[in-house]
Amino acid sequence: MPVEPDTVSLTLPARPECDQIVRVGGAAIGLRCGFSFAEIDELRTAIDGAIELLLSSAGDEQMHIEFVAETDELRINLTRPGVRSWPDDAVAVFQRECSDLVSGFTLSPADGQMRLTKQRARAEV
Repeated sequence: MPVEPDTVSLTLPARPECDQIVRVGGAAIGLRCGFSFAEIDELRTAIDGAIELLLSSAGDEQMHIEFVAETDELRINLTRPGVRSWPDDAVAVFQRECSDLVSGFTLSPADGQMRLTKQRARAEV
């Protein structure tokens, strides 16, 4: 029988200083998923980049963050309503700096949404 994933949702002011709350939340949930300290550090850095991109364009005064934790995977859905696009240079910086830190990501600038996926490394046997 499949286990329902744990979901944590946050609504925060769309301000750069709130990235600390998202970063700490992601790290704590990553620990619960069994991520190594190195994986958690990668996750925190990717979250910083995602928040920076999310805030790079005008939009609503709030952002919505949803952490979905499964056994070996953490998905982070980030949304800032009212965003219709992100600057190309900000997207390029995010892709360059964060693509190797997560297992995958999707960007939907027309909706002000992105998703980060981080999978826990399998132990070598």
